[in-house]
Amino acid sequence: MLESSKKNYLKNFNFWTFVILLILSILSYTFKGNLRMDVVQGISSIILYPVEKTITFTKNIFYVYRKNIELSREIATISLEIQRCANIKKENRILRELYGYKPMNDFYLIPCEIIGKSPGLHNRSIIIDGGLEDGIEKNMPVVSTRGLVGKIIETTQKTSELLTLYNRNSFISAVDLRSRVQGIVNWQGGRFLILEDVPLHSDIKVEDTLLTSGMGGVFPKGIFIGKVIKVEESPKEIVMKIGIEPFVNFSLLEDVFVLTESMTSPLMEIITPDTSNAIMVQLDIFETIKNPQNFGSSLLNNLMTQ
Repeated sequence: MLESSKKNYLKNFNFWTFVILLILSILSYTFKGNLRMDVVQGISSIILYPVEKTITFTKNIFYVYRKNIELSREIATISLEIQRCANIKKENRILRELYGYKPMNDFYLIPCEIIGKSPGLHNRSIIIDGGLEDGIEKNMPVVSTRGLVGKIIETTQKTSELLTLYNRNSFISAVDLRSRVQGIVNWQGGRFLILEDVPLHSDIKVEDTLLTSGMGGVFPKGIFIGKVIKVEESPKEIVMKIGIEPFVNFSLLEDVFVLTESMTSPLMEIITPDTSNAIMVQLDIFETIKNPQNFGSSLLNNLMTQ
């Protein structure tokens, strides 16, 4: 019975194939010129459409399959990298404990909005909408998601004034992330900051990153300040002239965070700053909330820098 059905199917298929070819042949002789071509092409497109659709669908399936394999490979690679970074973090913590390293106090972030700025390009002072009732006090450091902004110099119950990096009264102990050379960051007018008290022939290069050194007790160690954009040496001088560009763009600054050791802040605890990126890890969390599309790269970067 199955063999009989198969024969009938082949017979019907051959019959209809013959009919279609016969019709096309008749039409090709019946019509002339462009009309003939239009008719033949129209009928051909109707007949071939299911075949073309099937071929396209098959190609799409193989494309999706290949992309799925590529994505699976990338996920596996990232997963292994995360595991490797987690192991490095654990080993780093154990080594620090063995060598008697004592981490700094935990810090908390108080988010504030900027409600006033001093006139001028560099905003030498800024007013924020957080004050004493929020747990903010004088000399507390102020940061953004990009790096150091300044410190609190005056407070009221609801507002505070902060001294920015672009102020002649601002002096910040800094360290070169690469070479560990130290100096004092100050502003002396103009577009850029200056790294002072660096002896001639010190290992400072353009594009080096500067962090707070933790000296002086105001700014905790490891907050990003800026990058070196100019290095000059003169035989007549005993120190180098080093220009620094802050990571923070003060003209676009709208929100800041006050670092406090007080328990009054309800926000998440900052990760113990046992590396140069510790405080910036917490700031990345706030940045991720505003830009969730960056979550994957932010997570991997945070793990690799701990």
